[in-house]
Amino acid sequence: MLNTTAFTMILGSMEQTSLLNAYNFSVPSCSAINQAPNMTPVGGATAYLANTTTTCSVVATFLCPSDMTPTPYTNAPNTPGPYPGNNAARCSYLLPCTRWYDAYNPGYMQATYGGRPAQEAIFSGSDWSTSLASIKDGTSNTCLILESRLEKTAVQYGGYWGQGLWTSTHAIVYDSNPGNTIAYSTNWTSTMPNGSATLAQLAVNPRRLGYAWSIGSTHSGGINAGFADGSVRFIKTSINPVTWFSIQTSHNGEVVSSDSY
Repeated sequence: MLNTTAFTMILGSMEQTSLLNAYNFSVPSCSAINQAPNMTPVGGATAYLANTTTTCSVVATFLCPSDMTPTPYTNAPNTPGPYPGNNAARCSYLLPCTRWYDAYNPGYMQATYGGRPAQEAIFSGSDWSTSLASIKDGTSNTCLILESRLEKTAVQYGGYWGQGLWTSTHAIVYDSNPGNTIAYSTNWTSTMPNGSATLAQLAVNPRRLGYAWSIGSTHSGGINAGFADGSVRFIKTSINPVTWFSIQTSHNGEVVSSDSY
């Protein structure tokens, strides 16, 4: 398992060439593992140390200036598990995946859905890529990147831009329609913009913080979202949940009016 993040892969396009050149793509970003079949860090539990020069670096572009001052995360870094952070640099942004986060690999998708599900987002699953041509719902109506408030219900929850810990990179959005047996969850409200964790996720949450993979910001009334056409738009917390799910999927055939969000 290599657990390289998408954020690392774009460093060369955002004036961070020195960090990109310092990264060894042949070894992992950290010793994180979580679910079969990817249960063995390539090169062993400490091979990732070759990449800490990059992954421990604070990159201002990956942080929202309106959010809290980030604190790097460290927890048993040389012991493989979900959250073995080694001074892991935080990130204020996550990548949309509807319900399929990094545990869903191509083998699972093929066995379960016969390939890539229509309700996937641009970054659904792991170990494959999405082409612009495959975004059939239109690049102007498909989310590419979403804000995620740094403070969540547990300190270990992402985002992390460089170390591919559990919950480091993906933003989950569930469908609110119980009839959608593939993408519905009773926790769908927690995946709305600035949605707080549900009682099922956390029984006591007086500050109404977001759960892992949650989308949110400290901005009043909503979040900023980057779309696949390169535009950035402010999405209100009050967006219709049907519309919200529709602008996450990349080729599900929804027709979404630009004035609906």
